[in-house]
Amino acid sequence: MQTSPAVQDPSIRGSCFFHKISGSRMNHHQFPLLLRVVVSILLLNVWCQVVSSFCWLPQQLLTITTGRDVTSLSPLSRTMIMATAASLDAAVTPKDDEDAATTTSSPPAPFIKCCIVEVQPHRAQEFAKLCQTGQSKATNGVEEPGCIRLDVLNVVDEQGEVVHHKFIIYEIFVDEEAYQQHVQKPYSQEIGAFIQSGGVVGENAFVAQKLFLTNDDK
Repeated sequence: MQTSPAVQDPSIRGSCFFHKISGSRMNHHQFPLLLRVVVSILLLNVWCQVVSSFCWLPQQLLTITTGRDVTSLSPLSRTMIMATAASLDAAVTPKDDEDAATTTSSPPAPFIKCCIVEVQPHRAQEFAKLCQTGQSKATNGVEEPGCIRLDVLNVVDEQGEVVHHKFIIYEIFVDEEAYQQHVQKPYSQEIGAFIQSGGVVGENAFVAQKLFLTNDDK
């Protein structure tokens, strides 16, 4: 009996065709699982970057202070470092009004004068008494509160002998005005009269500037 060619159902043929062309591809039920895996990997990568930024922050701060370019760091690290630096700068930088309030003017430098005086040998005792009177009154704290120190010394020669007619007068006052008041005192005027009478053979006087002084002289 001759049979006619079997007629294949089109739906079956379509189904077979689909399986043929998708046999080497993934099943559509597997796609959501793969998506979850990819998202998990991306989130893990972001988390690792965040943890790495926190762990290396001290080293990156040190790198910033040594002058390396901050563009070599990650954006998160740069943001954190800049915020930390701004906070530290605001903490250690005083405001203008606070700075002005805490700034105090330094006291004026003291006025220092040194004199090397050589007198007539036979008038050395007379000059020494005048210097003793002036020194005791200037430094008693009553006559001249602006006098810090006044020393009268004798020169010692190379052989170690005291040269009684050569004197060194070392004076320190709070300022030049206090010194000018000192020279107007009667005992200072007596020394001036001694000089005018020819009792002084030679004199070398000069003003000095403070460099290092003892506590009593500051």
